[in-house]
Amino acid sequence: MKIDEILSQLQAAQGDPEKLTLATLELVLATHPATLRDAFEAASIPHWFDAEILGKLLQIDQAGAEEALEQLRTLPMIESFAARNGWNVHEATRLALRKQLHDDTPQRFHLLLSRAAECFEGNDPVSRIETIYHRLLAVPEDAASELEQLWKAWDDAGRYESLQALALALHELIRSNHLTGLARARALVCLGWIRRGQLTLRNAEEFAREALDIFRRLSNEPGEADVHSQLGDILETAGNLPESLVEFGLNRQIRVRLVNQEPENAERQRDLSASHSNVGDVLQLQGQLTSALAEYQAGKRIMQQLTERDRENEYLQRDLSAAHSNVGQVLQLQGQLAAALAEYESNSRIMTQLTEHDPENYDWQQDLSRVWQWHHWPYQFSISYSGVEATSRVVFPHGKACSCFSQLSFSVFLLSHHKVALSSTHLRFSAR
Repeated sequence: MKIDEILSQLQAAQGDPEKLTLATLELVLATHPATLRDAFEAASIPHWFDAEILGKLLQIDQAGAEEALEQLRTLPMIESFAARNGWNVHEATRLALRKQLHDDTPQRFHLLLSRAAECFEGNDPVSRIETIYHRLLAVPEDAASELEQLWKAWDDAGRYESLQALALALHELIRSNHLTGLARARALVCLGWIRRGQLTLRNAEEFAREALDIFRRLSNEPGEADVHSQLGDILETAGNLPESLVEFGLNRQIRVRLVNQEPENAERQRDLSASHSNVGDVLQLQGQLTSALAEYQAGKRIMQQLTERDRENEYLQRDLSAAHSNVGQVLQLQGQLAAALAEYESNSRIMTQLTEHDPENYDWQQDLSRVWQWHHWPYQFSISYSGVEATSRVVFPHGKACSCFSQLSFSVFLLSHHKVALSSTHLRFSAR
């Protein structure tokens, strides 16, 4: 590009950061050979690169790749990427150039994406994220399924840091508007789950409803079920229990159909168990304890069957543990203390074994801490709400008394943990 054309671009770009970035890039590249532009475009596809990655992207030998890298390193938009012992294009420039390639030369963009997806074959989290980042654009339908499985695996394993890193990549792709169809819908759902509690409820609902529209258009029932569950969770958090129950009910209806289509599919069965638990949560919030207990028990029966078939699956064991806890909470609220204690002991036994086996699992450690919170407080309390009275008694192993202040603090914790919506509350305490 001639210098006067570049200057015209710079003038026209005033007030538009993206255009100004690209015009500045043109000004820098104008004094270099045309081959350097090809190398720069290739380098802008991944989040970082080295000579080996450049060679694969440009389909050149090692000597040529090292020469291209040396030339790139002289440019002001190239930065050191110490974490991977490599280099990267400055983020604003990289994103602007990727957009230009996507819009102006889609075939070349797709070719570079396909090559980039093959450059990061490691099984470490960073490599897996970079691979899925490229595959979601290069082979969107296959990658959508891969993304779902990756999210589930890391979510089950409590890999919080890996999930947050994945969310950064997904958010970038969603903002770029390059993702379409199934890949976009799945990215929206996964981002919503990972950033649950970080997104505003409004943004979370917008993401979920966009995903639901796509899944419906594609007649993708598993995706629809996932979004109904997500919407139920969002609405429950917002305090809209009637609408939350509707969404969780729609999720359960679809899950039942999917299980009937594939009765031997353990993943479908596990999803249905979660559906029962979600419905039970809202019913418990509404004070409908009998109905909530029926849902929790239905979910527990499914998990008992699954763990019988696959006793070594720790994630199924964790789900069974949660099912015991859910049933125990309602039984305790109903005053069925012996039955509740049996459920809590099953919950405690499973979670103790799991955390001993995988002490790095953050979610499991939290679950175990909640188990101890339930089992180690010395008082008797009564709760009256909506005309229903439930009495629970927990005996501390050492038989020590507890101050009234501690009893009251834990009562508040219990009410919050049970998520019981109280119209009026009356508490009675007696230390044991």
